Amino acid sequence: MQKIVIIFTALFALILGFFTFQSMRTDFKTVSGEAYSWSSLSDEWVIVNYFAEWCAPCLREVPELNAFYADLQRESAADVAFFAVNFDGITGNELKTIKLNYNMQFPLIDGDVILPQAVNPRGLPATFIFPPNGGDVITLYGEQTKEKLSAKLAALQGL
Repeated sequence: MQKIVIIFTALFALILGFFTFQSMRTDFKTVSGEAYSWSSLSDEWVIVNYFAEWCAPCLREVPELNAFYADLQRESAADVAFFAVNFDGITGNELKTIKLNYNMQFPLIDGDVILPQAVNPRGLPATFIFPPNGGDVITLYGEQTKEKLSAKLAALQGL
């Protein structure tokens, strides 16, 4: 009987440790230090915009992305997450400087990120919309506006 209790306790501890590890795992951080895991975002629409400092259309769309992100914040859109990724892989203080220089008010992913589905921008700017719980990724190339992004998201959500 004692062996069964020991085996059960060890198995329980192993399972508990696995789930604790999974819940604490992060897949990426933003330049402001917020940590995220894709599993914690699995029930949300995730929008990821790729940009580069040398890309004029990318910089022209920043005010529109700011407005789109501000709308998400105002509406408390708990089912939508928005991030931007530097195409050139710039990280740390240099990325923070870019964020400040171009007044980017949305979260920037700091460092390498493996997206929930394999996507690779063929041009810039590129915006990817990942539906909740998987599904086909929607790819938008070219400059986006607040109105275009809002309309596309509403259509995808069936609103």
